[in-house]
Amino acid sequence: MDNGELMAVGGNSPAEAMQQIHNMMSALIERIMSNVIAEAARLDLVDVAFDTEQDAFAFQVNQKGRDFVEKNKGFFTDAVS
Repeated sequence: MDNGELMAVGGNSPAEAMQQIHNMMSALIERIMSNVIAEAARLDLVDVAFDTEQDAFAFQVNQKGRDFVEKNKGFFTDAVS
């Protein structure tokens, strides 16, 4: 419900609205990271394994990935700071 302050994110208070925004941003970041890892694996920039003890996937940047970062590190500068 939009009361002019909380908009469409939901919540009956500013705190609840902020929690909803936090939940949405967390889900968005998780999806972006998943897509980045999937693309890196597709391009053979990371090695992927399944850790049965942890019941989770494990990822490690391989030599091809390190070479890719080294070759393209000029794109990652301190321009943000």
